[in-house]
Amino acid sequence: MLKVVLFHVLSTPFILSGQIQHVVLDAGHGGKDPGAVAFNTQEKDVALSVTLKVGKLIEKHLSTVEVSYTRETDKFVELFQRAKIANSKEADFFISIHANAASNESARGTETFVLGLHRNDANLEVVRRENAVISLEGGYEQEYVDITSPEAQILLELHQQNYLDQSIQLASLVEKRFFNHAGLKSRGVKQAGFLVLYKTSMPSVLIELGFLTHREECVFLASETGQNILAESIFFAFRDFVEKNASDNNERAIDHNTKKENERMDNTTSIDSSTTYKVQLFATGKELPDNHAVYSIFNSITIETIGSLSRVLTESTPSKTEAIGWIGQAKAAGYEDAFLVTYLNGIRQ
Repeated sequence: MLKVVLFHVLSTPFILSGQIQHVVLDAGHGGKDPGAVAFNTQEKDVALSVTLKVGKLIEKHLSTVEVSYTRETDKFVELFQRAKIANSKEADFFISIHANAASNESARGTETFVLGLHRNDANLEVVRRENAVISLEGGYEQEYVDITSPEAQILLELHQQNYLDQSIQLASLVEKRFFNHAGLKSRGVKQAGFLVLYKTSMPSVLIELGFLTHREECVFLASETGQNILAESIFFAFRDFVEKNASDNNERAIDHNTKKENERMDNTTSIDSSTTYKVQLFATGKELPDNHAVYSIFNSITIETIGSLSRVLTESTPSKTEAIGWIGQAKAAGYEDAFLVTYLNGIRQ
C-alpha cells in the first residue's frame, strides 16, 4: 500500500531576500496532447492540477516570489513556447511537472530530471515520450535541433555549466520531500535531454510525479488528496531551495566584505582556507579494486578507513560550489546516496 502522509502548510508567509524572485511553473501536455493515459486518467489533467496547487502555495507562503504559468487551462502549448514564456519573463527557475508511464505496469515512484545526456535506456524512454509532443506542432522542424548533434552537445555543455548545480540542488530537495513527506518511492535525480529544458535560459527541472500505468499509484495521482500531497512536497522543496539560496547569498556577501577588509588590513587572500570539502560516494566493507567504475567518473578518489569499513570519497576542494557540482555528477552516475563532507583543518566535521 502507498504510505499517505498529510501535513499542513504554515500559515505565515515567508519574507525572503535573495535571487529567486520569479518562478515559471509548467504543467506538461494539455489540449490535444493528453500525455500518458492509463486507467481513465490523463497526464495533462494530473499535471495541471498539481501545478496550480504548487503555484497557489508559493503565492500564499513565499511573498517575494512571483509565479507565472505556461498554461492555467486545458490548452495545447508547444514545447518551444513553454521555454519562450520562461525566457521572456526572465524567470529565475523553471519547473515542469509531468506524470510517468511505462510498459512495465509494476514500475512506480517519482523521479526528477535535470538537463543532460540520457545515459541509460530507461531515461531515454522517458525522453522519447515527453519529447514526442513536437510531432503535434506545425513546422516543428524549424524550432528544434537534434539534441544529439555536435552543435546541441556544445550548447548542452554550456547550459550545464551555467545552471546544473542549482537544478540538481532543487531536484534533490524535491525527491527528498517526495520520499520523506509524501511516503513515495523515489527513483532519484537523473539527467536527460528534454527539449523543454534545453531551450530554457535558467536553472530548470522536470518532475515525474509517479506512474499512471501503476494501478495503485494512478489512484493516488488522480485523487485530490494525492495531488495535494504532491503539490505540498514540491512547494516545501522549493521553499527550502529559496531559503538556502537567500542564506548562501548573504553568506557570500559577508564573506566578500570580510575578505576585502582582511586584504586591506594584512593582505590575506583567503578567509577560510582551513575549510575544505569532499563528496562521499559510498562506503564498502571490501577493498576497492583499481579498475572500479568510480574511477571512470572521478579521476582522483580518496579512501578513509574506519575499522573494516572504507569510505570512498572524491578529492578535496576548497570550493563548496565545486563539491556540490560533484554531487550532481555522482548522482547522475548512479551514486544516489552521495553527500557533501566538510573538513576543518583536515578534520572531518
